[in-house]
Amino acid sequence: MDEHQEPSFIAQAAPAGGSVGASAVPPPAERFPTPAPGSTRRFLRLVLRQVVYTGVQVWALLRPRLGWVLAVMVLSGIVGFQFLLLASSWLSAASSADQRVSNLQPPPAVERFLTGQATYDADLMWDALSADLQSAFAERGGSKEAMAAQAQSERVAGQRYREAAYIGGVPLQDNRWRFFYVVDIVSPAPERNGRFTFIFTTDRDGKIVDLKTVGK
Repeated sequence: MDEHQEPSFIAQAAPAGGSVGASAVPPPAERFPTPAPGSTRRFLRLVLRQVVYTGVQVWALLRPRLGWVLAVMVLSGIVGFQFLLLASSWLSAASSADQRVSNLQPPPAVERFLTGQATYDADLMWDALSADLQSAFAERGGSKEAMAAQAQSERVAGQRYREAAYIGGVPLQDNRWRFFYVVDIVSPAPERNGRFTFIFTTDRDGKIVDLKTVGK
């Protein structure tokens, strides 16, 4: 007859300081381990050595060409300094420019007078003058016919009006304006050969009330 044996249980001792059946959990590993003492100093020493080594290599490369390098540096400094002076002069000129001069357009009468002068057309020149200026010319013996005779004399003499460059204009009092031109004149007479400044003064209707010529 077989003996029925009860299963035997081997009791296991509970870990010290814990409850029965609790398993021992190892401490978590550090995600960013603390660097060992002195590692930062070694890293900085390594970087310093690399910098010194690179500097020595660069010096060895530039030493035979030191004079050339210094000359290039000096020339570059001079060029940079000159460029700064030029840029500052440009900025000063731009800031001090009077914008009214470039925005004020001359009236058609001034343009017609210059066109008539260049083409020896006395009708254009005379019609560009105001009635007051025509009367002032008439009092001194001037007329459209006298202006035509003078234009014809200039043509025969070979006087030419090549270019009339508009400089600018400024407003005056009493609804008058003043416009400045530089006219290039070619003439056999030395006193009429060269560049001359023409100053036109116009009234509220745009007609010429005064005309002055400044010599070269």
